[in-house]
Amino acid sequence: MSSISSTEFYQYYSGLTQGLLEHLVDEQLQYRPYESLKTLGEELRHIADAREIYLRAMVDGTGPSWKEKRMDPEMAVSVEKLRAFYDELDRRFRDFFHSEIEWSKAVPWKGMGENLDIEACLDLLTHFECTHQGIVSVYLSGLGIKYDIAG
Repeated sequence: MSSISSTEFYQYYSGLTQGLLEHLVDEQLQYRPYESLKTLGEELRHIADAREIYLRAMVDGTGPSWKEKRMDPEMAVSVEKLRAFYDELDRRFRDFFHSEIEWSKAVPWKGMGENLDIEACLDLLTHFECTHQGIVSVYLSGLGIKYDIAG
């Protein structure tokens, strides 16, 4: 068994995604490697939106609707707005991690499976983050950006 906690895994991978924002300018957010894909900015906003949705599920104890995502279109074209949203989420996650967490507390979330608890939510979010880092790496390669988002 690993001595690394679910919290540490999440913080490591989320830090890689958030660190990428220091290497981007607004114009790069418009890039899409294939016409059928989101722009880089939309992909990064999507990751942040998922973080917010999962955090609300863990804090409130019930899964919100995916329709409740922020989906701010201006965020997808502004590195500054993305950084602000990621920083806000980072602060909220730190506050959450420093609170008394009942990791095995059930989180009813229609469509996310049975037996979901707070720890399972964090594990699913970490998996989501890792998967989307792979997607973002395709964008970075196309832009010629040397940043190891996958750690």
